[in-house]
Amino acid sequence: MVNNFLSKELNLELHPNKLFIKTIASGVDFLGWVNFPDHCVLRTKTKRRMMGRINQNQNSASITSYLGLLNHGNAFKVRKKLLDSLL
Repeated sequence: MVNNFLSKELNLELHPNKLFIKTIASGVDFLGWVNFPDHCVLRTKTKRRMMGRINQNQNSASITSYLGLLNHGNAFKVRKKLLDSLL
């Protein structure tokens, strides 16, 4: 159905090896967050990278930036872990 619309109306083709269907329950990975219908959580790899960079360089601008990023989703535990690592 979608494939027919894309080919007939938009003259586009889906790459057969790059197409996959996921359930809504698994969330949509986008810009470092996994987005669900009612909430979003920080991607595990993003979380690890953030904590590693904070441990290497505790620059106040970086910390403020990460805290601002964490305000955009369900990241209370990550924010608490970040602040605890600074003490």
